[in-house]
Amino acid sequence: MKTIRDLEMAVPVGPQNQHIDGAPGSTSTLRGDRITMYVKSLTGILSGVEGVPLPPALRLHLTPDTIPEWL
Repeated sequence: MKTIRDLEMAVPVGPQNQHIDGAPGSTSTLRGDRITMYVKSLTGILSGVEGVPLPPALRLHLTPDTIPEWL
């Protein structure tokens, strides 16, 4: 299970983008043994790695060309 706080997504539907957003302050839950999300970019604050909580200080903006090796 993975969680994402304040989820905001834009999905291309034909010539337009459809926005899929969670409620402000909400947590969205992804369930399953293996979760794969295909995204053009991902921006957020990293709050934990492998179940270990981190202080909310590391803001990330990832694209397929900028994924750090440690991730």
